[in-house]
Amino acid sequence: MILTMMDNLNKLLLKRQKTDPDRGIIVAFFDGEEAFKDWTKTDSIYGSTHLAKKWKAEGFFEKMELFVLLDLLGGKDPSFASSFSATEHHFQRMWQLETELVGLGLFDTKNKMYFKERGSIWGIEDDHKPFENRGFEHIVHLISAPFPHQWHKMTDDAEHLDCTTIHNLMKIFQPWIAELFNLHKLINIASVSSNSSNVHNTSYSSEQKNCFSVSLVYSLVALWLYIATCQESSLIRRAGVSRCT
Repeated sequence: MILTMMDNLNKLLLKRQKTDPDRGIIVAFFDGEEAFKDWTKTDSIYGSTHLAKKWKAEGFFEKMELFVLLDLLGGKDPSFASSFSATEHHFQRMWQLETELVGLGLFDTKNKMYFKERGSIWGIEDDHKPFENRGFEHIVHLISAPFPHQWHKMTDDAEHLDCTTIHNLMKIFQPWIAELFNLHKLINIASVSSNSSNVHNTSYSSEQKNCFSVSLVYSLVALWLYIATCQESSLIRRAGVSRCT
């Protein structure tokens, strides 16, 4: 899902860098929440601890606007709430996006909302902790709580991914990223269908290819339709802000 979103948005981000070369996205894949013996604060998350230490020493924290951690995504009907007051407005925005996409008929579910309008979760040890402990405060921790049923089980595999959830989350995340980088002026809906062909060059099963291919097309269609209609959004009007300008 992460690689697909980056592939979808890469051309737009590269175009944006021509006028704003100091902003971009770094994608980091940490090497598991590993422990040599027993999980403790000192025997765990070695990958993120190493990177946080390195970036802090290099002064890179001062250049970072936001640290977004995606964890335990892909299971059916996740539930997200804010963990940090400094970034609660981002959760509010994703809740708004979800609400608006449902209103536009672009959400593939009739079940509960993923994002909570209010509420918070605290105390989850995860790969954001090394950054938080070194003084970086602008963290968006996107983790499903309660955890999915397959967590830490042998059945935590591709066969238990929920395609509907993957589609829906991408429809929320991509417009949110687009807003952060003001990408709406660069959208070309004609390019949407061509992006789906990249999926079929992978080693996924036919069912998984179809899942991601559909997600590619519909998440970008949702992004375009959302941007095209967001000035008419009642939620945005009530907030007194136009996200399209």
